[in-house]
Amino acid sequence: MKSFGIFKSDFFKNTLWLTSGTTIAQAISFLTAPVLTRIYLPEDYGMLGLYMVFCTLVGTFSTFQYSNAIIISEDDNTAENVLQLSLLINVIVTIVSAVGIFFTRHWISEVYKSPHLKDWILFAPLSLFFAGLNNIFSAWGVRKRAFKLLSKNRIYTALLSPVFSISIGYFLGGPLGLFVGLLISQILPTFRMSYFFFRQDNLRLNIHRENILMVVKRFSNFPKFSLPADFINNFSNQIPVMILSQVAGQSVIGWYGISVRMLVIPIALIATSIGDVFRQRAAKDYNEFGSCRPIFLKVLKTLFLIAIVPFGILILFAPDIFSFFFGSVWRGAGEITSILGVLYLFKFVVSPLSYVTYIAQKQWLSLLIDILLICVVCLIYFIGTHWHMKYTLILLIYALSYSLLYFITLYFSYKFSKNEKHIIAS
Repeated sequence: MKSFGIFKSDFFKNTLWLTSGTTIAQAISFLTAPVLTRIYLPEDYGMLGLYMVFCTLVGTFSTFQYSNAIIISEDDNTAENVLQLSLLINVIVTIVSAVGIFFTRHWISEVYKSPHLKDWILFAPLSLFFAGLNNIFSAWGVRKRAFKLLSKNRIYTALLSPVFSISIGYFLGGPLGLFVGLLISQILPTFRMSYFFFRQDNLRLNIHRENILMVVKRFSNFPKFSLPADFINNFSNQIPVMILSQVAGQSVIGWYGISVRMLVIPIALIATSIGDVFRQRAAKDYNEFGSCRPIFLKVLKTLFLIAIVPFGILILFAPDIFSFFFGSVWRGAGEITSILGVLYLFKFVVSPLSYVTYIAQKQWLSLLIDILLICVVCLIYFIGTHWHMKYTLILLIYALSYSLLYFITLYFSYKFSKNEKHIIAS
């Protein structure tokens, strides 16, 4: 009976809260996708995909990764100082990005070979600001164990986007509805969550220079190591879109976008929810006992058993599945899904567990692995664009290389899950 103890634990209950909310959210995304793909063309999704490349890369700097320190701070006072620092950085990054976008938007359009991108990219500062706020207050919510609120917020986000996208797309056409749906789903749930925490936890905006400098120094490893590591990681994730913009065109970018969206559903459905609870529990165990290995191994086994069947089905039958659910014009998205399936299987299992490198203050490892990754994907980019390789072969090489680095990350995350110095000192 002891083996079933985890189902009665706070860890399981918290995971259940997030998983139930995320399940509803992803069910909404999944059920509305066949409607959206019959309203919008692959080219429309391709435009949105190019927009998200820019937002993802610049968004890495939204808090200089200090928001991660909110969860692992030793006390709430320190965590609140980190939150205030993160908000300040987010505002500065938003202002700087707005100015930069205004003067470089024509150049950005030329780089991605998309003439209309110069107009849509003007919305990017809004996306950047509210995405940054979402990261900050989600981290605070994890710290305060507000998993019920986080769960509801995910449902609101998933519901708002398709409602506005379908409504606008049905009457107007073009990519406008996709962009409006995205922005509304970023703004309203984030505003609701931040208002709740300011009211409940009496958060303040009175920034004190001494306190800010203290947490800047205390958690300096985040901008030193996590920031470049995450930027490289995000850049590597966006490399396929950048390659496709050069060798295949906007329609294939749309296929790729839908493919990734479907592959991310199992990750967002389960892995992210388990990961949010794992971060809180692992940080607590590591700080108190010098080890989070027991919960690390339980989560590893659970994630693998959950992932193997759905990802196996996608790898084998995705082209037919996509043609049936989304329409024959989206069969190419299914072919891309079959290629990327192994990569996202590793991503599903490893991504939540890799947070151990933050807990153990081993951010240098993430940076080292991401440097290796960026070298690999840049090589793929160079070879693929200059040798005019088929985009399917480029994506296959990308998927296998990335999978290998996820395996290496898993090994070292396991190794760092126990602090030997803490054990010896005890």
